[in-house]
Amino acid sequence: MRHVTLTAGTTACPDDGALYLGRSAAAIVAATGLPVEIQFEPLHDQGLYARLRDMGVTDVGIHVESFNPAVRRRMPPGKAEVDLQTYFEAFAAAVAVFGRNKVSTYVILGLGEDVEVTLDGCRRAAALGVYPVVVPLRPLLDSCLAEARPVDPEYLGGMYRAVGKMLTDQGLAAEHSTAGCVRCRACSLLQFTESPLPPKPAAIAAPAAVADAAAVTVRVAETPDEIEEYLRLRHEVFVSEQGIFPVSDRDAHDTDALPILALVAGRLAGVVRCYRHRGGVWYGGRLAVRPEFRSGVNIGALLVHKAVELMRANPTVKRFLATVQFQNVCFFQRIGWVRLGKPFLLQGKKHQIMKKKLREGDL
Repeated sequence: MRHVTLTAGTTACPDDGALYLGRSAAAIVAATGLPVEIQFEPLHDQGLYARLRDMGVTDVGIHVESFNPAVRRRMPPGKAEVDLQTYFEAFAAAVAVFGRNKVSTYVILGLGEDVEVTLDGCRRAAALGVYPVVVPLRPLLDSCLAEARPVDPEYLGGMYRAVGKMLTDQGLAAEHSTAGCVRCRACSLLQFTESPLPPKPAAIAAPAAVADAAAVTVRVAETPDEIEEYLRLRHEVFVSEQGIFPVSDRDAHDTDALPILALVAGRLAGVVRCYRHRGGVWYGGRLAVRPEFRSGVNIGALLVHKAVELMRANPTVKRFLATVQFQNVCFFQRIGWVRLGKPFLLQGKKHQIMKKKLREGDL
């Protein structure tokens, strides 16, 4: 099992149902560390989206079922009581908290929908960062739709291709979701119409001198060009390679962060940053090393050592912490860091807070 999806019927107040699923998600995350998607209707309390995220929910589904008003009134009349504008407002609010590609909506084809209305709704959703999961109606035996005609394959294929192009245009992809229907991909062939990402350029071989630690220069970035290259490497690792962030890994801390570079023969090999959290508490993070420099000298360790050196030299820094991906905990422990608290999910990945003792007498 790699992820979990939680859904339920509609409660008298949708907010209550979402909170119930959020508490369930929190229990699952605490026990397993798995990413969890929950599915619910548009929420009344806009602040609830952030509460759900803080409970450990990584992805959400807000399923409109159809963008065609006539179909909505006929097929899901309860959902039709919530107008489409409210759904789009909910999409925007959820994306603002969970991020692009972490919010999805089901769109069922074969209900007599208007093609252009359906495509326009999918286009609006994708522009907001919402993945429209286009699926065919599947008539079930002994149900009220048992005699419904299956969706025409030509029509379905055309809709898949049209929506797939929208996803590509908006940088959305099934593989960038961490849990739920989009990640599962079992009910739809839409993911096969997403245009593949362009191939990565061939890696440039690392210079032979990388085998010698003395050949690695580790220092703070000094020029705008160096900072831009430092940000590009972070994007390569955390967005393109690992998919932790769907669009960008930049955040508010970058404004005042201390960007640290590792250079081999003048070429950027790795990066890390330090930033002040509050008071005398500083954090290290965004540790990234180019794939071709991950053997030989441990450039990641050199970057962390430099960050610690800079923090020790700053008398205003009283505590130095780091938020690290869980698979890197042993690496940090080997270079003198200790774990604080329990692991938690961040951007759908298991993380751990670590601490480095800066001076004798520090707690």
